[in-house]
Amino acid sequence: MTGTPKGHVSRSDIARLAGVGRSAVTNWKSRHRDFPEAVFVGGAEVFAAAAVGAWLDCRVIPANALRKGEPPGTTYGTRFRSGLVTGTASVELVEKKVPSSVGTAAERAKADLWETLSGDRNLVLGLVCLRAVDPRGWASLVGRGQDAFIERLRSVAPDLPRVFGEVDPGGRRGPDFERMVQAVDRAVSECGGAEVFDFLLDRFSGLEGKRGEFYTPRSLVDVAIEAVAPGTGDRIYDPSCGFGELLAAAAVRAKQSGGTVPPVCGSAWGDYSTLIAKLNLLVHEVDETVSDGVGHALAGLSVKEERFDVVVANPPFNMGLWDGQRESHSRRWPYGPPPPHNANFAWLQHIVMSLRPGGRAAVIMANGAASSENPRERAIRAGLVEDGFVEGLIALPSHLFHATTIPVTIWLLGRPAAGKGEILFVDASNLGVMTDRTHRSLTKEDTDTIERVVTEWRHAVGEYEGVPGLSCSLPIEEVRRQDYILNPRRYVLPSDTSESISRTDRLRELKGRLEKLHVRAAEIDETVEHALRGVGL
Repeated sequence: MTGTPKGHVSRSDIARLAGVGRSAVTNWKSRHRDFPEAVFVGGAEVFAAAAVGAWLDCRVIPANALRKGEPPGTTYGTRFRSGLVTGTASVELVEKKVPSSVGTAAERAKADLWETLSGDRNLVLGLVCLRAVDPRGWASLVGRGQDAFIERLRSVAPDLPRVFGEVDPGGRRGPDFERMVQAVDRAVSECGGAEVFDFLLDRFSGLEGKRGEFYTPRSLVDVAIEAVAPGTGDRIYDPSCGFGELLAAAAVRAKQSGGTVPPVCGSAWGDYSTLIAKLNLLVHEVDETVSDGVGHALAGLSVKEERFDVVVANPPFNMGLWDGQRESHSRRWPYGPPPPHNANFAWLQHIVMSLRPGGRAAVIMANGAASSENPRERAIRAGLVEDGFVEGLIALPSHLFHATTIPVTIWLLGRPAAGKGEILFVDASNLGVMTDRTHRSLTKEDTDTIERVVTEWRHAVGEYEGVPGLSCSLPIEEVRRQDYILNPRRYVLPSDTSESISRTDRLRELKGRLEKLHVRAAEIDETVEHALRGVGL
């Protein structure tokens, strides 16, 4: 770094110290508005080392890029500082607690908390919840041991003991408990408990990758929630609620419409997911009824099922080996039983029949559900279309999830009193930016664009013109002619197209063929992933 001003680094320095290519640094700078600003000294572009270190603190190194001796969860910020310490650079050493002039206080507090974690996910999530919902009780515990904090949390939330029942005081590594308590206190003070809880869930999901729980990323949550726009008085339901991320966001969105946070209802997968979902909703100040009861959604529909104004869901993709063969006289599938090897259309039927008249739903599905050629699935899809339950589909890109790389589609479902007689198709499969080599995220601009399209379509007077290359709206008759294939990439034409009608028809035919290849590729990817999970990889 000869010639680089003291306390500053060049792009090449950042790449070398962080252990990435120079192109990665260029991508970080161009794709992330919060990347530290460059200054020019003697005509050379340089960056404040302290600011770079703080920014890199929020970027976890992928497991396959870790160096020998770097534990899972290491950030590029830690590696960057290590290079500063061991190198011969003329850069001033950067302390872990960066100066107050670098980044926002909230960003620094969250980065600091992540650095202090001992690896016990349950413990830190519980501490965040306790600090958020019981600040006076928290203050009375400062300076006391871990058991006192856990006991206090149990008194605040008595149905959560199993999350903390097996915490081992001597089994943690890294920073001591007192330091973690201090970091939690700072982070919740600066950001609020809900923001810190969301931040940690997202980070843990990225760290665990395909071995972790099926967590819905924040940008995808935003798209789904804004598409159904929960409002005051709406009853909200998620039949496969994971860690409660969709339910929490839906309730908060409803409050923003001018009312109070409504209670929500959800079913989770097992005791552990149920308890983490309860913690999540508690820290978001949402009254909930969450239980370990996902199975009933896959056993058919009861005449006495509850009905809801808004349903949001991200059920497991292409779920096999579900109990599709078990039927009883009190249960029914309005469009026929789904195939036993795939529960996609069990979820979709359960959700549409869980809607009140005028209700609306956003369901995240694997792409294949939109164009599956399985006879049972095609028949169910046709029935949903003909009865006006399918309002629209939003195709999204691959690599949005940490647990799988396959692309997904959001189904917009509803029970309108008088349907529009047409279906909205949004092809957002080219949106998003790669945040690392294996993960993509939708930007705020991306989510705003999709929200604007859905809103304009819902409120269109007369024919919806669509956005070239992004969206179109077609009558049910056209979808019927296309054999009820619902993948948006079949219908949304490129923005620069100037073909005649005959060429447009040809393009649609070619897109249909390409879509079948995409579907087949996604199915193969899912089969491979399932096989790898079966052998513990």
